[in-house]
Amino acid sequence: AELTRFCKNAPHLAVLRFRSLEEEYAADAPVAAELTRALAADDPSCAILYILLRASQAFAAQRGHAPGFADADVESDMPALRLCVAEQLKRLGLNGERPCPVSDDWVAEYCRWGGAETHNIASVLGGVAAQEAIKAVTRQYVPLNNTFLFNGSNGVTAVYEL
Repeated sequence: AELTRFCKNAPHLAVLRFRSLEEEYAADAPVAAELTRALAADDPSCAILYILLRASQAFAAQRGHAPGFADADVESDMPALRLCVAEQLKRLGLNGERPCPVSDDWVAEYCRWGGAETHNIASVLGGVAAQEAIKAVTRQYVPLNNTFLFNGSNGVTAVYEL
């Protein structure tokens, strides 16, 4: 009975190799190839958001607040966030990209956003997290492998193995 069930489900077997955040953030992490592919895709918005999120973390570590956290700081935070983006591109091995994959429009919009967490984005990500928890508990279906990004402005999702 077990052998029959195994043979029936064998086509759906998959080996997933996960990495921790510490491994993803390591200086020698091979993320450049995956991000280069993502930036060359038809809709690179999720890859751009990933770079902006990493730059925003560096910005917050340096300044103690998210870019554009206060309305008065939006304009003054943009140049500093651009510098953080350049640093992250260098760390990720993407500093040879010309033109820069993260345009000034993206930086301005990210600063205008100011680290806000809107309820509609939270509900979508909460639903995805609940679905992944159910997959883990029931040990059915294949979980998302590695980094999941959701661009709420145009409803695009992406999973990157970083």
